[in-house]
Amino acid sequence: MQRTIALNVRELTSPKRIAVVQMDGMLDDLTTPQIEEPINGMLINDRRKDFIVDCLKLSYFNSTGLARLMHYALKLKDENGTFKFVVNPQDFIHEIMEVCGARKVLQVYKNVDDAIESYRK
Repeated sequence: MQRTIALNVRELTSPKRIAVVQMDGMLDDLTTPQIEEPINGMLINDRRKDFIVDCLKLSYFNSTGLARLMHYALKLKDENGTFKFVVNPQDFIHEIMEVCGARKVLQVYKNVDDAIESYRK
């Protein structure tokens, strides 16, 4: 079975300019390089500073994928940006985040609407 990941990006302009990145598939050591070019392009070329990463459609996720996403979150935090995660609290991704201590560093929401609403506060 070939591991793949698809990104679907939509831009919101209210309450601020936010890239909502929906990930679909598997995020691991083999597919993480596939997300780097599009996300780096948004960070560098488009100068985006606010992201919501929707992980609800991921069928697999490991610590390599988490490490790469945490890298982006910390980079944006240093630049006064945000990198918010949407994760089903009953899902395996939530468990990986708990085990790795990522929840102490990352902003996690149960749905995209809650993540968007957090920008209004």
